[in-house]
Amino acid sequence: MTAMNQTRTPTILTIDDEQLVRRSFRLFLEDIGYKVLEAESGRQGLEQAARHHPDLILLDLRMPDLDGLKTLSQLQQELAQIPVVVISGTGDIRDVVEALRRGAWDYLTKPLTNMTVLEHAVERSLERARLRKENLAYQKSLESKVQKRTHELEEACRQLDTSKQTLEALFQAAPLAVILLDSRHHVTLWNRGAEHLFGWLASDVEGSLCPLFEGLDTKARAAISRRGLSGQEQILYNRGGEKLTVSLSTAGLDHNHHETGGMVLLLENITEKKRLQSEADRANRLASLGQLAAGVAHEINNPNGLVLLNMPTLHDILTDALTELSQLKPEARVGGLSIDRARNLVPQLTEEMEDAARRIRQIVEDLKDFASRDARDSAINFDLNRSAEKALRLANNTIKKATDCFSCDLGTPLPPVRGNPQRIEQVIVNLLVNACEALPQRSAALKLMTRVDKTKGQVDLQVIDQGCGIRPEDMKHITDPFFTTRRESGGTGLGLSVSARIVREHGGQLHFDSQPGKGTCATLRLPINVGGP
Repeated sequence: MTAMNQTRTPTILTIDDEQLVRRSFRLFLEDIGYKVLEAESGRQGLEQAARHHPDLILLDLRMPDLDGLKTLSQLQQELAQIPVVVISGTGDIRDVVEALRRGAWDYLTKPLTNMTVLEHAVERSLERARLRKENLAYQKSLESKVQKRTHELEEACRQLDTSKQTLEALFQAAPLAVILLDSRHHVTLWNRGAEHLFGWLASDVEGSLCPLFEGLDTKARAAISRRGLSGQEQILYNRGGEKLTVSLSTAGLDHNHHETGGMVLLLENITEKKRLQSEADRANRLASLGQLAAGVAHEINNPNGLVLLNMPTLHDILTDALTELSQLKPEARVGGLSIDRARNLVPQLTEEMEDAARRIRQIVEDLKDFASRDARDSAINFDLNRSAEKALRLANNTIKKATDCFSCDLGTPLPPVRGNPQRIEQVIVNLLVNACEALPQRSAALKLMTRVDKTKGQVDLQVIDQGCGIRPEDMKHITDPFFTTRRESGGTGLGLSVSARIVREHGGQLHFDSQPGKGTCATLRLPINVGGP
């Protein structure tokens, strides 16, 4: 047992308003070697956490005085180093996503029928916290070493002030970008590392104002010019205008030990390191979501499967009942409709309900597969126009509620594309629903169109709306998992990210052109299948 092998017994704080739940958790956790504290409310839990600094917190979401999400937010503000595992019986995917967004490390669903699930979650979170603590200690050690090295370089600069040739040889050999500036920020030395990082040759910049200052505002210039910096993250631009994230260290150069001279800049390109860190964080969140999706999908699929199972029987019952009623009492009305009208509507309504239930099942499967890159569905040749027509039937009510100005232009004939038509229908429905939600009033237009581009070997589908548009700063994030501008209205930030993944699996592209206040054009591009069935 991990807890028993540690020299110090880890402390776990349980925050739950149900005494029986707290008691069962305490008995189980103490039995496997942990020390357990209890709190019956969010406020009491915050006080206990501040007083005892536990190694792990088990948090319920539904509590009377201060709910779990607010408690989680306050813990992140005050005690962010303590891992939190949310344990709740709400079963709402929005609660799951919101808890992860606010900093929860894991999410378990009550009731826990198998306590080994709790044991594994506790051990996993404690191990992750240990690794995180070691990483922070290692980072501080590195920062200390960088600071020490910077101090050593500053001392070396003073000692080598009389030997410019030796100084230049040292700086040219440095693997980092090393730049020497005089008191007016003119370049006196620009080493090979700086040439490689920023693109300017030493002959282009020496004797001139440092090009890194060009285009920067006063505040940014002051930040770069500050002496004594050690490993400060800074955004700069190279000769081609490309944005770089650098780690900046600075040191002053003094003349005659009293006259203030110039300064030395040490810069390391950490752009790739930051990108990899961001991808690692995203991968961790996707892994957590993947673990949770199976349980959530099970809870949704059971009632949805019952709907699919009973719908044909319900269709037959309604059809037979209406037929009998029309013979016994042809003038009767049901649901405000005549018998004949009701009989004509039953097949359409039951078919639409069955289609909607199948779509729920497909969406649940996509959620379960969200963190996986396996494309399990077999591919077939299909007509994009037929998928568009099916998607229009599914989104028909949403479109009718959003606009009076909808138009459809399906180019014919379209060559076949290869893939899973149901998943592409899901993408089209998502684009249509997003466009409808962006329309400010019913007079705003919405258009769906398809066409073939034989020169590029692709089929295009476009959804064009006269909606509110997408802000430039949001454009690069719209297909990121968890990103949404409609969280308050129930958005989870998964729709477009799932759609983008489906399109990539089909070898296609999902592209957006938008002008704030004027509208958006979403383009789905799929390659033409030229290889046969």
